[in-house]
Amino acid sequence: MLVTTGFTILNSRDETIDRYSRDTNTLSLALADQTNRVMSNVETVLQQIQDQIGALKLATPAEFSNKLSGETFGRTLRDWGKTPVQVDGLVLVDASGYLINSSTEMSTTPVNLSDRDYFVHFLNDHDKASFIGRPLPNRLTGERAFYVVRRIDNEAGEFLGLILARIELSSFERILASMVPTDGGSVALFRSDGTILARSPEGQAAIGSKISSASRWWRVVEHGGGTYRSAGQFDEAARIISVHPVKGFPLVVGVTVLEDAALSQWMRQSIMIGCAFLLISLCAAFLFYWSLRQYGQLAASRTKLAANNAELRDSRRRFEQQAADMARAAEALRVSEYRLERQSKALEVTFKYMDQGIMMVDANHRVAVYNARVTEIMGVPEELLSRHPSFEELLTYQWEQNEFTDTTPDVQSVIRDGGLLKKAQIYERRRPNGKTVEVRSIPLPGGGVVLTYTDISDRAAAEEALNAARDEADAARDEADAARDRADAARDLADAARNEMTSEAKS
Repeated sequence: MLVTTGFTILNSRDETIDRYSRDTNTLSLALADQTNRVMSNVETVLQQIQDQIGALKLATPAEFSNKLSGETFGRTLRDWGKTPVQVDGLVLVDASGYLINSSTEMSTTPVNLSDRDYFVHFLNDHDKASFIGRPLPNRLTGERAFYVVRRIDNEAGEFLGLILARIELSSFERILASMVPTDGGSVALFRSDGTILARSPEGQAAIGSKISSASRWWRVVEHGGGTYRSAGQFDEAARIISVHPVKGFPLVVGVTVLEDAALSQWMRQSIMIGCAFLLISLCAAFLFYWSLRQYGQLAASRTKLAANNAELRDSRRRFEQQAADMARAAEALRVSEYRLERQSKALEVTFKYMDQGIMMVDANHRVAVYNARVTEIMGVPEELLSRHPSFEELLTYQWEQNEFTDTTPDVQSVIRDGGLLKKAQIYERRRPNGKTVEVRSIPLPGGGVVLTYTDISDRAAAEEALNAARDEADAARDEADAARDRADAARDLADAARNEMTSEAKS
């Protein structure tokens, strides 16, 4: 009984750690996708501003500073700063490192940023991609922030300046706080070089520090992400850690859970099992004492001894049956608590505060978990999802509702062949109601997939309006070129006529 009880407790501990590792890994994947979506929106704003400046065809750093440092372009930056994107400010820096314009209030004295790591990076490297700057206090407000920066060149590829998107740590940590596990957990955002950009909770003390070179963090990130256990870099508390790179950006997200907090339920269960073992042991001691007493009383009579021995054997069998019944009851209780806690964590931690629709399909291709945003964005009836249909049945319903009419043929082919369940996919499609939805699928280890649905109708409309404005400007420029050509032809004809009249007058 002692060996069996010990094995049960140790096995339960390993299963608890494995379960928290899986849940932490799932949450880390969802956080990486959320961060990718936020950073993609910031990237889009910077690229559009970059294109708008490029259309001015500025040739020199002086022309860049003179034309973009005024109130006119300041209003343009403020208009961009009002877009529904996680940006706390837009800043324009010239080729000498001076701040020349901003979407927020500017200092009356010149501010030079040439010592910042992003300026040094772009000054020495003709990098077309965005760079994530180290978190530092803002020299105007004192608020700590990190920057997403892009380089601006002239048509010859010469350096003119930088466009920066400022993301204050307080606002980004509010996003992270909504994802913090309840079991003594934390979430963090890193640069790919191990620098901590944001962390919640208790973020301020760790901001700007780097992950130790001896940490397993580097090996896990190098292999595309995963989960591992660590004694902790900032304290001595053992943690379960899951990290995943953010696709398309030099960023890594991490989710941690304190091992002691994760094992608190296991400790309570172990105490219950220990109490049950103690109770059974006391019963056994009592029965043994009672048996000895009966043996002493039956020593006087062999007949009575034989009868009492038979009764003792019956009691032993009943005791063994009771012990087996209690072990089965304890195992049933453990399985029930495990299932209930797993479902609760999946609903309360993974999906709470998510502003996009999210659905998890298990290894048996059935809809296991979903949130209310799926029905709002995709128009799938609650009655269908509530009975956890197979993924194939859900697709059949969407085909019948003509959901994929405006989807490209190659994406339709992937959907028909079950490609959404086999590998990661990202595509956009327009729903019959006119809304544009971004669909992402992330396969899970061991089978199954996580699907996210994001309503990007506003962004798609903005892109269409921008393309239309660009086409209209191109048409106006072509018409002006044609008018200039006609004026040149008329002037040449007039010159020819004047020369001819001069020749006739001389004759």
